[in-house]
Formats: sequence, structure tokens, C-alpha cells
Amino acid sequence: HGQAECQSCEDGFTTSGPGQSECIVGRSTCPPGFGLQDGVCVACSLGQYSDVETGKCESCKAGSYSDSEQSVECILCPPGRHGIQNTVRSTLSGSCALCAQGKYVSTLGATSCIDCPPGSSCGKKGMIESSPCAPGTYTDSKGQLNCKACPPGRYQSESGFAKCSSCAAGTYNDQQASINASACVKCEPGNFASNPGLGECTTCSEGHIQPEEGAVACNRSCKAEQGRTMTSNEEHTSCTIDSAAKS
Repeated sequence: HGQAECQSCEDGFTTSGPGQSECIVGRSTCPPGFGLQDGVCVACSLGQYSDVETGKCESCKAGSYSDSEQSVECILCPPGRHGIQNTVRSTLSGSCALCAQGKYVSTLGATSCIDCPPGSSCGKKGMIESSPCAPGTYTDSKGQLNCKACPPGRYQSESGFAKCSSCAAGTYNDQQASINASACVKCEPGNFASNPGLGECTTCSEGHIQPEEGAVACNRSCKAEQGRTMTSNEEHTSCTIDSAAKS
């Protein structure tokens, strides 16, 4: 006798395994947006999607959500937001929180946000990239909301830097937020700046002079000449007879 051909079960029926002689109520696979539950196809609910691998409705993972029934895939959280843990992920706002101030994220489906790096700021919620500090400003640590002005004695000509450059010794800058080295001015004669990055020059001490500009020290002292006591003039640029001294 010839073998009977295998017949397909009607829609809504399946077999309990290979080599069966009858069909039973149930399905082996479900259409997209539905999942198998106790042999019956049920519509995937909010926060779920139909998984092709398991044939079931699965919950959306952190960093994604599903805001409609019968979804075949979850929607990834957009840049500027991160996935929330331990929640039914059925809405954008309830599943994907805005990045906090001081943080950002530029990718889809993120589960966390990143600290803004030094040299930048993140002053608003939900930022998708950090804002580089403008010339004349800086941030020297991560996660800052605002960039700081370069202090007196310093400048920064480029954007996105974590520190400001110092004015050279012998120069000073009494302004904040300077954007180039031309803000550093040479100390006037009679004054000096011994270190880099100063906001003002120091006047030479009594009896010492500096006739040159841009000096780092006042290393010339007024000595007695021909038995007369000498001192510095009012500007500390030259020596003069000390009229206050007794002759």
C-alpha cells in the first residue's frame, strides 16, 4: 500500500509534534504583532513587541518603548534621552528620560547619559551634544553647566579648552575672559611681574629701580654716590638724592 500524503492542518489548528494523525486546536506561529500564549495568538500590548525568535510577546528593553498595540518592534529612545529601568515602556516620556543638566547623549537607544567633558558645558536638560566653551572661557572638570571666564592674567583664543593660557612673566592682564595674548601688557618701567599669569604688576620696592618695561624683577638698587644717600625716584625708574636723609 502506498503511504498517505501528510496534510496541512487548517488555520487555527496545529499538531502536538511530528508524525501525528490528527490536528488539535492551536497554532505554531502567529502573525506579526501577535504572540503565542497557551496555543492561542494574542495581540501584543503596549510596551511589548512580537519576538520572531520566541514567537511570543516580549517586553521592550531599557532604551526603547512601544506606544501602540500589535507592535512588531520597539522604538529606540532618541538622542538626548536615556532608558528608564523597571517600568512598563509604553510612552516616550515614561520610558525615556531627558538627560540631566551636565550630561548629554548623541546615540539612539541609550540606557545612560554621558558627562559633558572638560572644555564644554551642558546647561540644559536633554542635550544631544556638549557645547564647547567659547574663546575666553573654560571648564576644567566634567559635567559643568556653564563655562567660566578666564581670570585676570590669563586668556584663551580657541574654543573647547579646559584651561586658559597664562600671560608671560613681565606682563599682566587685569581683564577677565580675554581671548588673545595681546591682552597681556608689558609691565611699565618701575614695575615688574615675576611669575606668569598675573593680573597686575608690582611696584619696585623703595631704593630699587627698573628703567625697562616688561621686567620680571627690580634688581638695581640705588647706592650712595659721593657720600650722598640715594633712593629711587617716585616712578622707581632712576636713582635720585634722598632729600629725607640727613646730610
